[in-house]
This record gives sequence, structure tokens and C-alpha cells, in this order.
Amino acid sequence: MKFLLVVLHALACGLFFCLLLALLVLNLNINVPFRLGLLLGIALFLSLSYGAAVTLAGVLVFYFVQFFSGRRSRLLFSPTFLTAGFSVLLLVFLALFWENYKYFLSFFDPATRLLLRGQILVFFGLSLAGLSLTYGFHYYKKKAAFFIAYAVLLAGALAYGIGQRAAYPRPEPRDRATTLEVKRPQKRVVLIGLDGLSLDFIIPSVPQGTLPNFGWLMDKGSWGRLESFSPTEPTVLRTSTATGKFPYQHRRISPSRYRLLFCPEEIEVVPRFMLFKQLTRTGLLTVVPAEPPAVVRDIWSIFDDNRISSFRGESRLQAAEAAPAAPSQAEAAPAPGKAIDVFFKGFETDRSPLFGIVRRAFALDAAAEEDAFAEKNRLQPRVYSLRLNGLNTVKTYFFKFSFPERYGSIAHEDITRFSSVIPRYYHYYDQLIGKYLAGLKDDDLLVVYSSHGMEPLPFWKRFVEWILGDPEVSADHENAPDGVIFLYGRGVRAGNTADRFRLVDLAPTLLYFMGLPVGRDMDGIVQSGIFSREFTSENPVFYISSYEDVALTSEGGAGRRP
Repeated sequence: MKFLLVVLHALACGLFFCLLLALLVLNLNINVPFRLGLLLGIALFLSLSYGAAVTLAGVLVFYFVQFFSGRRSRLLFSPTFLTAGFSVLLLVFLALFWENYKYFLSFFDPATRLLLRGQILVFFGLSLAGLSLTYGFHYYKKKAAFFIAYAVLLAGALAYGIGQRAAYPRPEPRDRATTLEVKRPQKRVVLIGLDGLSLDFIIPSVPQGTLPNFGWLMDKGSWGRLESFSPTEPTVLRTSTATGKFPYQHRRISPSRYRLLFCPEEIEVVPRFMLFKQLTRTGLLTVVPAEPPAVVRDIWSIFDDNRISSFRGESRLQAAEAAPAAPSQAEAAPAPGKAIDVFFKGFETDRSPLFGIVRRAFALDAAAEEDAFAEKNRLQPRVYSLRLNGLNTVKTYFFKFSFPERYGSIAHEDITRFSSVIPRYYHYYDQLIGKYLAGLKDDDLLVVYSSHGMEPLPFWKRFVEWILGDPEVSADHENAPDGVIFLYGRGVRAGNTADRFRLVDLAPTLLYFMGLPVGRDMDGIVQSGIFSREFTSENPVFYISSYEDVALTSEGGAGRRP
């Protein structure tokens, strides 16, 4: 009987913790309207895993404390157990809440951040009150008033926290009622995104002459670190790059949907730092791909409205698809051809699963670039964009061979064999840049950028990958390390360092270069410091309230409406 009562008390703690986690899940899903039924459904779903784990931990802790205290407890109903348990779980929850709040900060506008900080303060106060009231109960004649006070505080804090989530501001539809006529741009832009580039690799290599075209961009153009943000999900970063807005405005926050047992509605985001995605292994959580809708206008729709021809090409290999454990991807990837042997001499006969990652990444990059370049020559677009992510994938698996001192024991033979893989991929990208430099015209602007860099995987993440994921992974970009940006063309200052250039600054800067207005609602700014004084004096920045409110028309004809 006593054991059953201990389990019931621990179960109450587990259900309370699951309710808090369900609130965290809804806090992160800014596009999901709040419903109390959905909150309870998520809590019920979580009770099958996290609730069971907390229940088991509560039982073990109870008997552990009883054993070492030397006291026997006649447990019927223990407010002490519940108050202390709830308070400790609140502190654990707040640690998870704070880490997720920092990581997903770009999802929240100032008003929402204020609501979430209110949640944090109230729950922190409740946890301290619970510990204080438990102490007071034991040292002041065990008066029940202490726990009655805690029950009132608990109910009030939960109601307040849930109310803060229900009060999330919702975006309102906007009507583009105003029309503005602008001069049709005559300039051209070549935009090349090379995911995974880092100045930590480029700067040491330029003086050695191994990356001559990167060196040319540094000497003749403006360059610097490109400040990124988290989460570094490609869909999020690409949309922010194209809109000049953080996710709280463009609201394209995930390329997937998560289906939870007991929940008829799908969610877009799951919390980090608690192995949430591992629930897919149990069948409780299902992940389905989805294309998030466009909520705000990006530069491509702006160009389209003004009949500015554009073309976008990209390779789509992700690190998870390139894993050695996924041989089916090798069949889907195009053959790399002989070009790979030019850049990876000595690896012609290497058929190891690890080097197979390089082959697949190179094949997809090369095929995407060749197809895009052919379309560029055929269409002659005013704005050409190419995005490749092969280096990002290669760094994910080969970073440890370039910096073996940051890791544990790595076989010397493997270091000798694979330490040149990343530098060779940089050389491949350097040659691509030379190809586009050679084709630039007088009024063209070349922008080479990476939305993020790469950094070593922390030890604890390597351990998790070794147990639950891919043990070959050695680097990631989840903490948003800085990317890079290089700009070259007439009007760009030579040998200039672009200080504090942010990813969201790219869209307004490109609009400015093309002679189009900049939306005041953009989070990014025009980085006019990269341009010469002559260029900025001849091309002043002009603004409109928002591209959601104003429709542009070009001289000689009306722009198209969506």
C-alpha cells in the first residue's frame, strides 16, 4: 500500500512536469493558436515518456532519501513530497525554458518576449515559494496553512502562465492599398551562397596563395563576418535572408510538421536539450515534411512584381542525407564525373563510406552549379542566385581531421588521409568564384556569402551522437557561428572590412543597390558603409512603410500583384 502511495505522489509530480513541458511546446509554436484542449493533449502525450521517467525518478528519490535519513514515513498524503517535488521540477523546467528561450529568441517579437519573461519570473518565484513553505512547514509546528498558501500560489501561477501564452499577438492581414512608381533597375546582381564558409579557414589560406579568388575579393572588395542567429534551420535562414526579417515576422519556422499521439493538430517546433526528437524511435512522434506558407514578401516576389528577371539555383544535400549509414542516397545523387578527381587527387580509388559523403556532396554541388550557370547564360537574368551546401555537409563529418587537437584520439592514419579534404573543397569553391568573377560586367555586383559557419561538436553532443545518432559527426552550426560575406563590383569600397554585417541586412542592402525602396518594417538595415562615397551620394536610400502595404510599379508598366 505504501509503495502505491509513493507511486501516486510521484505520478502527480510527473503529470505536473508534463503540463509545464506542454506549455513550453506551445510557447515555441508561434503559428499554433492556443487551445486548452491542445495543451492538455500535449501534456498527455508527454506523460507516456517524460511523465513516466519523472515518476520512476520520484519513487527512487523517495526511497533513497528515506534509506539515508534513517526515518520511516507513514505516507498517506504528503504535501511535503508534492511541494518539494513540484519546486524542484519547476527549477528543472526553468532551466530548459531559459535555454530554449535563448535559442529560439528570433521567433518572438518584443511583446511576446515580455510575456515569456513574465512566465519565467512567476514560475521562478513559485519554485522559491515552494521551497520556503516546505521549510516553514517543518520548522513552524507543521501548520497546514503553509500548504494551503502554496496551493493558491500554484493555481495562480499556472493560470498566469497559461494566460500569457493565450495572449500571444497574432499577425493581422494587410492590404497593399498604396501604389508607388519606381524606375526600373538596370543593375545586375550575382548572389552566391556557399554554406559552411568560415574565415577561420579562408584567412590562413589566402597568404599561401591556395585561394586566389577569395584573396581577390578581400583586396578589391568589402568583406567580413556575417552575423547569423539561431535556430539555424535552412528554411528559417533562407527566408530571413530573402526578407530582411527575423522569424517572428516571416513566420516560416520549420520545413516539417510533428504529429503527436492524442493531438489532432500538428506542431512545427519541438523543444531542444531534452531528446524530444528521439520519440520518433518509439512511434509516438511522427515527422512529416511540409512547405510553410509565405506570410511576408521577399526580394524575389518584389523583383517579380517589378518585372526584374531573376533565377535561383541550389543543391539540396543535407548532412543527414549524406551520412555513411544512408547508402540509398548514393543512388539518388548524380555521378560526380571526372571533375572531382581534379580537386581530390589521390582519392580516385577511395570507395570508403566516409569519403562517399564527399563524392555525393561534390556531385550535387557540381550538377546544381552547371545547370544554374547554363540557365544564367540562357536567360541573362538581372538577379542570379546560386546556393550550394556541399561544404557544409563535408565539414559536418571531416572537421575533426582538420582540427584533431579539439577531439579525442583520432588515428594518425586517418588524419593524414583526410586532413586535406576540407581545404580541397574550399579550393573547388574558389575556382567557382573565379568563374563568376570572369563573367562580371561593369554594373554587376557579386556577393559571396555563407549564412553560418561551423564549429566543433561539444563533447556531450558527440556522446549523444555516438549513442543515438551518427558517431561520425564532428561539427555543426546549431549555435549560429558567424558566416562570411564578400562583395565586389563598381561602387563597392576596395579592401574594406564590413563590420557587423547581419544576415538580415542582405535583403535591404540588395534592394538599395538595385535602386528600390527599403521597407521600414525590415529588421535588417542598408549596409551603406560597404559602398563608396560617390555611389552613396548618387544613390540615396529611400524608404516605404512596408512591402506588405505598398505595391511598386516600374516605369513603362504596372507591376504584377500576387
